[in-house]
Amino acid sequence: MSLINMPEHSRVWVFQANRLLLNAEEATLNSALTEFVAEWTAHGKELSAGFEIYKSAAVFVAVDESAEAPSGCSIDKVFRLLAAFGNDHNMDFLNRLLITVELESGIQIYSRKQALDAVHDKIIFSQTPTLNLQIIQLFELQNSPWLPFGNSWLGKTIPKDILA
Repeated sequence: MSLINMPEHSRVWVFQANRLLLNAEEATLNSALTEFVAEWTAHGKELSAGFEIYKSAAVFVAVDESAEAPSGCSIDKVFRLLAAFGNDHNMDFLNRLLITVELESGIQIYSRKQALDAVHDKIIFSQTPTLNLQIIQLFELQNSPWLPFGNSWLGKTIPKDILA
């Protein structure tokens, strides 16, 4: 199910990739996630769920908790699916210490050190759109999956006189 059809109060998980998906990888992941959400259950009850692969850089997964709440075990299943896909394709969707930014040249995924270097090299600025990993409800995602770099976990650690 597409996220478009999900209620705005749906619970969301954001998984950023450590690199951009190739077209074939994205197609394979799309098929795997389509099958997964169609069969996703919690304690034998079907979950109303959806997903979106966003700009080849992230996966958003949502569940309408008002229809049926996911259990810890059912939530673990989506983490395991993305971990297994990552293992098969030399990727990582579970590294929360990466920074995904949208530059004029396109989406870039940086390690902490690479992002700090990009700040010093005047590639990343305070207002550079940065993927918001703290989104927990669909209405937040629908509003914008981005926040200014200066408001990100890493941006908040950089002195204001350095971060233009």
